[in-house]
Amino acid sequence: MFKVYLDDLLYVIDGFLIVISITLSYFHNQNWIYLAVIVAANMIQFGFTNRCPIKWLLESLGFEEREK
Repeated sequence: MFKVYLDDLLYVIDGFLIVISITLSYFHNQNWIYLAVIVAANMIQFGFTNRCPIKWLLESLGFEEREK
């Protein structure tokens, strides 16, 4: 059976939010681009500190990290 790991799901959520915000900023209102900026800044911060609000949420929902 296919198992969804925390890291993979985190990348999917981040990518989805960036695509949605860019699409909304193009078709609806330019201020939606700030969502993409916030998500990108969070990804940069996550790369250095390994702390992310979405990661904490997914861990509390029961998703596990891939074994290293």
